[in-house]
Amino acid sequence: MRKRLVAIICMLAMLFSVCGMTAFASNSALSSLCAYGDAANENTKIGTQIINGKTYLFLPSNVSPNAVTFGIGSSSAAFTVTGDQNSAVTIRGKGTVDLTSLCSGSDNYKLTFKTSASAGAAETREVTVVCSANVAAMYLVSEDAVNKGREWVDSSADKSNKAKGSMVMQSADGTLVYDGALSQIKGRGNSTWLCVKKPYQIKLDSKTDLLQTGDKSNKAKTWVLLANYNDQSLIRNTIALDLGYEMGMEHSMENRAVDLYYDGEYRGSYLLTEKVQINKGRVDITDLEELNTAANKGTDIESLPVATATTANGATYTYCEGMKSPADYSGGYLLEMEIPSRTAAEVCYFRTSRFNYVVVKSPEFASKEEMDYIATIYQDYEDALYSENGINPNTGKSYSDYVDVESTAKCYIMNELAKNLDGFRTSAYLYKESGVDQLKMGPLWDYDLSFGVGAGVAANANEQVKTDGLYTVRSLFAGRLYTMSDFRVAVKNEYQNSVMPLINNVLLGDINSVGAEGKLHSLAWYRNELLKTACSDFTMWRSSSNPAGDWSAQMTYLTNYITARSKWLNNEISTWNADSYVPVSLYLDVPDSAWYYEYVQDVTKYGLMQGTGMGLFKPGELTTRAQVAKVIFSMSGNNTWPFTKTFSDVAQNDWYATPITWGADNKVILGYADGTFRPNNNITRQELVALLYRHEGSPKVSGTEANKFTDYSAIGSYAVDAMEWAVENGIISGYLDGSVRPHGMTNRAELSKIINLYYEKFVLMS
Repeated sequence: MRKRLVAIICMLAMLFSVCGMTAFASNSALSSLCAYGDAANENTKIGTQIINGKTYLFLPSNVSPNAVTFGIGSSSAAFTVTGDQNSAVTIRGKGTVDLTSLCSGSDNYKLTFKTSASAGAAETREVTVVCSANVAAMYLVSEDAVNKGREWVDSSADKSNKAKGSMVMQSADGTLVYDGALSQIKGRGNSTWLCVKKPYQIKLDSKTDLLQTGDKSNKAKTWVLLANYNDQSLIRNTIALDLGYEMGMEHSMENRAVDLYYDGEYRGSYLLTEKVQINKGRVDITDLEELNTAANKGTDIESLPVATATTANGATYTYCEGMKSPADYSGGYLLEMEIPSRTAAEVCYFRTSRFNYVVVKSPEFASKEEMDYIATIYQDYEDALYSENGINPNTGKSYSDYVDVESTAKCYIMNELAKNLDGFRTSAYLYKESGVDQLKMGPLWDYDLSFGVGAGVAANANEQVKTDGLYTVRSLFAGRLYTMSDFRVAVKNEYQNSVMPLINNVLLGDINSVGAEGKLHSLAWYRNELLKTACSDFTMWRSSSNPAGDWSAQMTYLTNYITARSKWLNNEISTWNADSYVPVSLYLDVPDSAWYYEYVQDVTKYGLMQGTGMGLFKPGELTTRAQVAKVIFSMSGNNTWPFTKTFSDVAQNDWYATPITWGADNKVILGYADGTFRPNNNITRQELVALLYRHEGSPKVSGTEANKFTDYSAIGSYAVDAMEWAVENGIISGYLDGSVRPHGMTNRAELSKIINLYYEKFVLMS
């Protein structure tokens, strides 16, 4: 879903970038013109780039404009460097220049490079040198830059192109942080991978604390580079992660800004972060993946076939067939709430009986016992949460017996404060330690589309930019949590006692304000620290004539948003109590004035239909045969059903396999003559009533109602009695023109009405 939301923006940006950024022709003597982050290290070479017809060279923070080393590759030919002061410096092959003596400017330096006829054809290049400040520089160098360089990695739609190479990293003051091999450079992310500015994951040859925290536990091999392309402030992720750390969230991901250079080309300002993974200094719990490796010595776990099974309480999961489990497989698990379309790329995941999807990120390859164990716990948690009083009707346990309320409240607060597009949908993590009964929520991750960015379809984007209104409660999980009294109390206490002081005293404080843990700084501090790197990034990716002004405007917008949003939320949460709550409209696109409002509210309450994510119901979207099969299955009272191959186009791993199998086995669902079900076809009105009619047992009908419609003769023979039954019982009514439109498609609003009328008359009353 989110992948589609930002795809158009990113595609347009890619077109802009392709048109705007070029390189010199290879036969030019100045095509190899470069500067160096470290004159003694060839891996820190930085080439020139042409953006909208102008040539730029982006320098890292550790290079002083008083001493910039230029060169023209391996050539020893002479060239001159001239600034607007009309003084010139001659260099042979490689040499150092004081830009401040050549130019009158203090930020961007406009230079003219010339080669003489003795080096071939005389050439002249106008180059603007842009200087960064305050942040580290990272240089990725491909082992095979020609065949497996950056463009090759970037071209992989599924991120399967993985390269090797080396990396140099220097802090802003020039301190060497890392100079060694990279065992892997690969793309990462979902929607962000569609953007022209790509995010990456790198794996070092040896464990290193790239954040320079001094904490030995922060030494690691795997690191993430977030591009922050959708966030023009470049710090929304930083704010969320740093605020979460100060709130005392366990296993928070630490981070720092870097200027990234890849194969000699500047790529922009990035956020270097720890990876969300089970590891020391990260999600520091028992590594079940290691225990699995030990329990399966001599077995290539990654080559094991994947099978599907269902827990006793109705969660369907995938597992690695033939894999052995260690003696204790109660933890640790790292889970991610995910949207259905992304789970197909994962090895082990499960789908709850309410069709919520959860990926098991670790162990990536899990046994049947492990998947059954963790899926059962999560399903029990969901069953408790969706019950009237938060008590699981089968186990007698409270939802809080399954999930830690404090960590869940903290995650909710951050998502609600930021109006995060992904809140409780995707990039929402939980973990479970060995020997511990409860799941915990966290760590926080992925906040580039938050704090007023305004992404996605119009209804959602318009809501995101508003500083008032509850937002995250419209996700089904958070909406159910909101109804729990102890959860509301936990949110209120945490927000008033911890979050608001951090916002008022630190984030919105003066430039020297910093949190007790030393992680969260003021927006004024972030503005000062990131100005130069942001200007370089804006010049590269936004083609701005005034990058400092444009980025400052983004920071002003963000500051105003956080100020207003936190104040409104504080006033709202201050009214929360354990005794009662004010119901919140479930969907942004279902106004209470709409004819279908009550129907949508009721089918959601009954658990028969749910939103499509981001607080949307999409009432006008047509429904498919598979979706209706799921709705009818939800009315059956079954959590699970064994799969049998009934239709050629329904496979065991399909999300709709269980409902369709149940429907076929119970003679509710009939396929087509060719043995297919055609699950993705939009369902017609006569197909819908035929399913409901068979679900009700095909009762006798009078045969006197449906023939009153002008298009009665268009009703298929298989659906005549069903349509008659539906009309007799007030489930289907005709249109103003006297027709019933049996071949007309059914949208979600219409389906909500039909299902609600049927359910209340025939299921609730039975």
